[in-house]
Amino acid sequence: MSTHALNRVLTALAWAGIFVAGFLTIAHFMNIQVPCGVGKGGCEQIASDPRSQWFGIPVALFGFAGYAFLAILAAIRTYPSVDRIKPVVKVGLVVSGIGAAVSIYLQY
Repeated sequence: MSTHALNRVLTALAWAGIFVAGFLTIAHFMNIQVPCGVGKGGCEQIASDPRSQWFGIPVALFGFAGYAFLAILAAIRTYPSVDRIKPVVKVGLVVSGIGAAVSIYLQY
């Protein structure tokens, strides 16, 4: 797969993350019930749990910021310059690794 195709995939995934995290953040601040699949209020239980906030800020807002940052990094990667590409890729790898670790922690 070419670098351009991979960057397009990264951009699409970042925008999907922005959409989901943004929806959850807006739902939190506007007290909107999040539609879940089949079951008894699983999303409401999670959203109302004290651990769904860090320092009084919804966890989804941190995710929104992380995905927005990754989208910005993907946009920077579209401008070919050898001096900029390697550091941007390294920062993206670190941010993605932190996001994956946080996701695993939240799932656990």
